[in-house]
Amino acid sequence: MRNSSSFVRIVVSIAVFVLLETISILLITNNGIVQRYRIVGGVRSIQTSLWRFGENTKAYFNLKETNKYLSEENNALKNALEEARAMIPEDTLFYINKEKEYSYKSAKIIKNSTNKQHNFIILDKGSKDGVEADMGVISANGIVGVIHSVTKNYAYVTSFLNKSQSISAKIAKNNIFGPMEWQGVNPRRATLKEIPLHTDVVVGDTIVSSGFSLIFPSDIPLGTVSKIDDKGGTSLSLDVDLFLNYSSLQYVTIVDNKRSEELNELLDETAKK
Repeated sequence: MRNSSSFVRIVVSIAVFVLLETISILLITNNGIVQRYRIVGGVRSIQTSLWRFGENTKAYFNLKETNKYLSEENNALKNALEEARAMIPEDTLFYINKEKEYSYKSAKIIKNSTNKQHNFIILDKGSKDGVEADMGVISANGIVGVIHSVTKNYAYVTSFLNKSQSISAKIAKNNIFGPMEWQGVNPRRATLKEIPLHTDVVVGDTIVSSGFSLIFPSDIPLGTVSKIDDKGGTSLSLDVDLFLNYSSLQYVTIVDNKRSEELNELLDETAKK
């Protein structure tokens, strides 16, 4: 009984305190101009902070849709550029082959491994979307990999972070090219090999895709030279710090080389001779 009475007294005391404080604030607000502005200003400051927090939270949860939109818009621009190139008259100074060479479509990554020796990626696009094996997969910051196989709704990609993968890359400033491979250790570093010994190259030079491929367009930014090694006085080996962070990939671009079938037929015929 005594404990109950003590609890009631505590509750009453708190209620009276809150009531008195509320009355005091109202009196100060109504009768003191300086105090009123300070209180109103404090309330507005808190309100503004809450609004800012709400907008930042909303923006964070909208990033997924924003990234998807930007990826689709980027690929639409690439396709428009290819179509514009195909429309340039043959007799102009800047003639480019009139047949559209590449087409692009965006895809979302639903599974991605980066901590193995033979990494892979699974995309949410498949044969029903026109995706086929041996198509390239790229991003704005580098080459992602090559499509190995497809089902109706999904595509399995052999990641560039795979010991079995090699791409043709070149030094941007002089077009000297060679095979570039991942060494299986650091997911942000690869090695560009077989560069002629007396090539003009320094640390910091940009490396891009060479275009000597049935899969990838030329001049895709890949990374920068971080180290130069002399391989027995016969060639140079370049360590390349990759632009692409494979661990943070969400959306990628599937590249379809419209001439790959014709080129493959030519290569097959040549191999038979």
